[in-house]
Amino acid sequence: MYAVGRGMQKDDAEAMKWPQQSANKGNDAAQNNLGAMYSNGRGVVKDDVEALKWFQRAAEQGYPLGQFNVGNAYASGHGAAKDAALSYMWYSLALKGLSGEIREGALKGREKVKAELTPEQVAGSEQLAQNWKPKAPGP
Repeated sequence: MYAVGRGMQKDDAEAMKWPQQSANKGNDAAQNNLGAMYSNGRGVVKDDVEALKWFQRAAEQGYPLGQFNVGNAYASGHGAAKDAALSYMWYSLALKGLSGEIREGALKGREKVKAELTPEQVAGSEQLAQNWKPKAPGP
């Protein structure tokens, strides 16, 4: 509500406070939202490394949108070095829980990074995705 000014005056600093508290307690959606705030410089200084840290925490708990965002980060090199194989893995995981336009984005992203990989690298990324297990919630 503070982020968009619905029912109150818009206040990015106050909007940042609430997801930060939930994210620190391990809430995956709040962790992803916090990552988005850092990625967009909303209520904080834009910081791709910090954004990826929060996206990663959400992703590791199995949050599909967080997984999609981690896939994007590794595909683009925002917050970490570009890594098409890791991007492919995270997109593959995200596809299991996404729908609609975001799912389409993950499919397109995965196909784009697949073009940068050898068949062996694709197989390795698919194996990593198959063996992946979510972590318990945590800060």
